[in-house]
Amino acid sequence: MAPAISQRGSRVFLRVFPLAVSACLIACAGPADGVAALQSSTPPQGALAATYRGDATFYDATGGGACGDNPVSDLHVAALAEPSWNGAAFCGACAEVTGPKGRTFVRIVDRCPECLDASLDMGKPAFAELDKLDVGRLPITWKLANCPVQGPLSYFLVAGSSQYWLGLRVRNHKVPVARVEIEVGGTFVALERKPWNDFVIEGGPKTESSFRVRVTSWNGEALTDTLPGPRSSVTFQGAKNFAPM
Repeated sequence: MAPAISQRGSRVFLRVFPLAVSACLIACAGPADGVAALQSSTPPQGALAATYRGDATFYDATGGGACGDNPVSDLHVAALAEPSWNGAAFCGACAEVTGPKGRTFVRIVDRCPECLDASLDMGKPAFAELDKLDVGRLPITWKLANCPVQGPLSYFLVAGSSQYWLGLRVRNHKVPVARVEIEVGGTFVALERKPWNDFVIEGGPKTESSFRVRVTSWNGEALTDTLPGPRSSVTFQGAKNFAPM
């Protein structure tokens, strides 16, 4: 059967895939071959060391997406399959991707509602390092890797942030972010992670002056920084970044 090309916005993908094979991409991976499926609502246990199996497609990436407006200029980016989205847990994670004819490196910046579990819809420059674009779809394995960033974490306070409501995006992290907290009245309080990757606290920090934020990575490392105050649409630099995996 000739594959039918479908387009959703700027994303182009091949919808036809044999049912038995697509089911196997989810169900056949197991401990025997070290391949994991992404089906948890929280970061999967052992995810930093796991290898995932799915398929790769490509789209006209801009570098932005459902993970927020922090574009990646080289377009080595990917949208993660909806069944694997896990409430934006993989946002900003970097992955080393291996295909039949090559290997590439991407940062997860978007979600792909049409993709099969553990699959990646990739920017064209990244897909082209695996095979020719006219292939359209190919089987891949991938694993998380350190993001090649320089300098410390940065914190973007989203529009409308104040002492009464706060939205925060953590940027420039080497490994995925698991948890964000701010200090309110001497106690650290966890922010809710939204599906679009904003960390939000409805009551805000309850101060117009400086407050502390604590960010925990998937490997359990916690970094604490002091931000000058709850401002709207501004970015603050942290003191350091997470250690490599």
